[in-house]
Amino acid sequence: MFSTPTSAKYINDIAGKLLNPIKRGESVFVRWFPGHGKTAILNQILSDRKLLNKHIGVFAKRFIFVRINGYIFSSCDISDFFYYCLQELANTLRSNNLEKKVKYQAVKPFSITLSLKKIITHCQKTIDQGYEIVFVVDAIDELPKELLQQMFTGWEHVLESNRERIHTHIHVNKSEIIENTVTQSGLIQNLMTIPLPDIKECKYFIRYYQKKWHLSLSPKSINNILSICGHDPVLLKESLRIYQRQQTLKGLLQEPTLLLKAKIDFLQLSLKEREVIEEKVKTCRILPDKKNLAVTLSRANFWSKDQHIPLIVEKMVLERDQVRELFFDNKEKALKFGVLDLHKKLSTSEYNLLYLLFRRKEKTVTRDELAECLWGEKMLDLYSEWAIDKSISRLRIKLSTINFCYQIITRKKEGYSLEL
Repeated sequence: MFSTPTSAKYINDIAGKLLNPIKRGESVFVRWFPGHGKTAILNQILSDRKLLNKHIGVFAKRFIFVRINGYIFSSCDISDFFYYCLQELANTLRSNNLEKKVKYQAVKPFSITLSLKKIITHCQKTIDQGYEIVFVVDAIDELPKELLQQMFTGWEHVLESNRERIHTHIHVNKSEIIENTVTQSGLIQNLMTIPLPDIKECKYFIRYYQKKWHLSLSPKSINNILSICGHDPVLLKESLRIYQRQQTLKGLLQEPTLLLKAKIDFLQLSLKEREVIEEKVKTCRILPDKKNLAVTLSRANFWSKDQHIPLIVEKMVLERDQVRELFFDNKEKALKFGVLDLHKKLSTSEYNLLYLLFRRKEKTVTRDELAECLWGEKMLDLYSEWAIDKSISRLRIKLSTINFCYQIITRKKEGYSLEL
């Protein structure tokens, strides 16, 4: 018991929801209600052969799961993305001892069309051996809308080559991606939402970290944490981390990092969801035309049937404009994200790049300016487009580990900008 933050029953229930459409050969869009650690749960399910066998049965060995991580796409253009997908397909086939039969060649194609053609060719060769391909796409919530549209168009092209044997399993937090970008897409054969865990699972989650971090929490303290954080595992974990540091829950509602994380999760909700929550906070009522949405939020375990709002969310909504996020602390002469000193979280070059983007926020920073920031006087000798892109990519990945809520936007053939 308590070997992982999530119970075996909870993982089994989610696995059943996610894997049953695969068994039927459907492409799926999965919206995880914000607050989940969806990537960790996905990894746990797809690496557990017993779970796969249980929910897919005798067909489990037939499916080849290809994991696609959107974070890696954060500094690439669409052609680089599909080349990356091609590489991940090859690596997966190699790990399943199929690469000799597929005869994958790691020569980078010169266009999106060629990348897609190679992906389709390798999929078809694998299908000819009796397998089905499932591309599991994750971590794409922060990608620009234009790139998402290009990506979905590319995936539709791949699926059209063999809808019976090639499938996509796309996971997002932001419902707008589904509502605004892929509403009419052929990628949606099945659409589902993974709600936040119920109260029993939340208490399991708390007890896991209570045991792991040697915390002494009374039932009253646990209920207090739940009233503040609701069913959001991200907020629950942060509150326990604060308690571990301070050995008290006093002042938890005033903690900047907890407020910031609440805002990050809140902004991943759809506009209509945010509106009904704000309406409830500010007026203590929900208009008749919003009742169905209120029921949806209840089913997602955001609030109870009587719409009890987590206290930290209520405070964040009322004081949202005062929640400090990315700013320069003049006293400490440091760029901070909430209470985090980014000097301590990033390498010197990563910090300098972010500080340059922050000073020029909303404006494009050219590649020459980024190169000068990276290499100074040695810029002419060391200049490399590839190295600049890789530096930005590493910065994005590092920032994602602290739930950074701003985007570093790629300005094609120009440079980058920080969107605040």
